[in-house]
Amino acid sequence: MQMFSEWIRRNGFWILDGLKGSKVRKHLKDIEFIMENINDLRVKEIQDNYLKQILIYAKEKVPFYKGVNYTDLKSFPIVNKSIMKESYKDFQSLDFLDKKVIELHTSGSTGIPFAVRQDLNKRNRVYAEMMYFWEKAGFKIGMKYIYFRIWTDGNRKSKTDAWARNIIMHDILRTDKENLESVREVLKTQRKIKMLIGYASTFDLITTYLNNHGDTPEMFSIKTILSSAELLPESTRRKLKSVFGCNVVSLYSNQENGTLAQECIENTEFHLNTASYYFEFLKFDKDEPAELNEPARIVVTDLFNHAMPLIRYDTGDIALLKEHCDCGWNTKAVKVVQGRVLDCIYDTLGRVICPNTVTVYMWPFDKLLQFQFIQEDEKDYLIKLNGDKGIYDDNEIINVFKGVLGQDAKIRVEYVDEIPVLYSGKRKHVVCNYKPLNQNRGEDKQYACCINRS
Repeated sequence: MQMFSEWIRRNGFWILDGLKGSKVRKHLKDIEFIMENINDLRVKEIQDNYLKQILIYAKEKVPFYKGVNYTDLKSFPIVNKSIMKESYKDFQSLDFLDKKVIELHTSGSTGIPFAVRQDLNKRNRVYAEMMYFWEKAGFKIGMKYIYFRIWTDGNRKSKTDAWARNIIMHDILRTDKENLESVREVLKTQRKIKMLIGYASTFDLITTYLNNHGDTPEMFSIKTILSSAELLPESTRRKLKSVFGCNVVSLYSNQENGTLAQECIENTEFHLNTASYYFEFLKFDKDEPAELNEPARIVVTDLFNHAMPLIRYDTGDIALLKEHCDCGWNTKAVKVVQGRVLDCIYDTLGRVICPNTVTVYMWPFDKLLQFQFIQEDEKDYLIKLNGDKGIYDDNEIINVFKGVLGQDAKIRVEYVDEIPVLYSGKRKHVVCNYKPLNQNRGEDKQYACCINRS
């Protein structure tokens, strides 16, 4: 019966898509061909043509780019949310001002709320991206899954749409014991659930709760877990695999574009979606290509959004470039996608520390439900802990981070009932409220430590 239910939904989707001209299927076949034949000369021609066409279109139809003699991609300016918000209307295509488009709002976790307009062809491309990359992690359309996020009137699916997608919408605005127990009950009783998708911080909280109750893989039926929007700490991955015994894959996507990259199931690298995007990896202090193993800014050109072309869009994220793939899935790849530039913190000497460094040093304190590390000033730091006081010695935690930040760091520990959730549903593990005088790009920045999985 379960397989029949999945079959109905899967084939029902493709029948409906066929009646509409097989728009999603055509995009899916295109993505499959490009991603599976990266060294084929035909793939290079397709990618070059996509890039050429979007640049020509932008120069002809987007006011921000009209009237300037851009000769190639590198002659276009690099833009970000702030720049686009200042001239918002100028970035919109004249062709779609009065046409039906989809507006997608970013979370605002960087402090810059932003809305991107996408045309219907772009949305079909996004759906096809999801199908391709999710299947790489073990999920097929039609399977039942839980999506953990904040659900509002603005994003909640209708009953019909939820049935068609086979999705359970679980709200994570509150993550008290009652809510966590309800998740545990659903996972144990609804054996048709095959995939979980949500934020790493949400999964860390859930697995800590399940671990504390002695739950093991045979109690569940989960085949795939997709962690999105946040850096997935290795400690969280280990707990997920211990509790569910399944594939745990980190997905790199954003609201502005779609699926940008995804880990392979071997967790060795992030495979870039070069079928839909052109990627540049640039140095922090200049708009020049970064070297291998050098932390680089991720700059993306969306090849399919004509309603609001995003050309050389600085995502605010960081990656470490990789020379070749180790897992056999031959694509362009990066070692790791790290936290946003804005979430980096500084030690007492002013050296930049990547946010995942904090997470790594919190690994030994895994009995805590949640933590949040905040830099308040040059040498002032606050660690918020959600957990019973006395599980760990506060001085032990303070001394660990003095070893990272400097012995002159002033660190306070505060116990809270819950780490506040952002409107997006994310809980930021690392927050920097301190703005050093030399923070502008162009100043020399040293990395004190930049821990990754390799």
